[in-house]
Amino acid sequence: MADGKSVNALNSRRIAVFNAKGGTGKTTTTHALAAGLAARGRRVLTFDLDHQGNLTFWFGLKDTRPGLDEVIRQNTPLGDAIHPTTIAGVDHVPASPFLVAADPALRAKMGAETWLRRQLERLPDRWDFVLFDCAPGLGILTIAALAAAGEVLAPVQPSVLGLAGVARLLETLDQAREGVNPDLRLLGILPVIVDRRMALTGEVLDQLREHCGPQLLRTTIGVNVRLAEAPSHAKPIYDYAPSSTGAADYAASQGMRTTNIGGGNADYVMLTDKAGEAARERHWNDLWHYPLFRLVQAARAHGLMAIDGPFGDYQDPEGFRAQANRTAILGCEGKWAIHPSQIELCNEIFTPPAKEVARAEAILASMKDAHSTGSGAASLNGVLIDAASIRQAEVIVKQMAMINAKSAS
Repeated sequence: MADGKSVNALNSRRIAVFNAKGGTGKTTTTHALAAGLAARGRRVLTFDLDHQGNLTFWFGLKDTRPGLDEVIRQNTPLGDAIHPTTIAGVDHVPASPFLVAADPALRAKMGAETWLRRQLERLPDRWDFVLFDCAPGLGILTIAALAAAGEVLAPVQPSVLGLAGVARLLETLDQAREGVNPDLRLLGILPVIVDRRMALTGEVLDQLREHCGPQLLRTTIGVNVRLAEAPSHAKPIYDYAPSSTGAADYAASQGMRTTNIGGGNADYVMLTDKAGEAARERHWNDLWHYPLFRLVQAARAHGLMAIDGPFGDYQDPEGFRAQANRTAILGCEGKWAIHPSQIELCNEIFTPPAKEVARAEAILASMKDAHSTGSGAASLNGVLIDAASIRQAEVIVKQMAMINAKSAS
């Protein structure tokens, strides 16, 4: 290179997701950050540095060999331990239970603290971001990650113990700067597992704000069951439950420009091509379309009902109706109603029209008659009934039966 810089993975933006305390959402944060960056066209390499292998499990990797253990104990080239994931643009170096034995093996190496940094020097400049999912505690792999990283993102639970751990966290970072990485900086402290129903949460956040100042990120990640469920489906939170508050919280943490829950953004538009001096038209796009489409696909694949998330502005029934109609067309069976005024609209939009139900019943009846007479193909009003029409009819009839059963109870 003309500027004298080496071309390797150290040119990437390197972030260690670190907190010596366990149970602070490090893996959830790493996974969400990787998926969010990839969705924005960034190339990401992730490292699972915990022998529990939770990040590796979440990525859905079945074959974890070779992994980080083999790189440390068998001198396998790090490049051979990089596996593609189900998320386009995200590669992963997996962990396994054998990583427990790798810790003393790494300690025995000369310059153990800088071993991971030297490994990155041997990788090509292929990724925009390198993320380290650090294990709890302060083992040699975590120290090596702090030596290799340029920044630290620290998830912290706003509790009494979490507050006490922040002082130790900042002290650890000071020691890392003095001992192994003078350029290491704190990207931010991210409040996670935030339960605002508890008065203590607000008090701890106020103390964190007073103690940490601008280092405490404004975005908070609330308690959300969907975040806990997503790993079992090996899906990013944005795909598993894109309308959940968990998805919204992590989207906000990455700077996604939307403040209207379930709504749009006036800048998310396409312009028509130039045509002389004529004014160009603006066509709005639905920034939630892709995640909702993936949600419906995932629900269908697992035999679940797809329910769209909330629409925050309950004083905008027209906007609610438009969003609900879009999700109903995509295949959602319902939508959250967060205000009494939205309940009637939900029932109206997600209840199949009588004409549509009657046609669906007629399609199924024609198919049944065709089977009973052995005529093979079925038709309705002179139009051949295909397999897709039958499946759609079954969905509508089943949905109406569920609604009727619920009304009767």
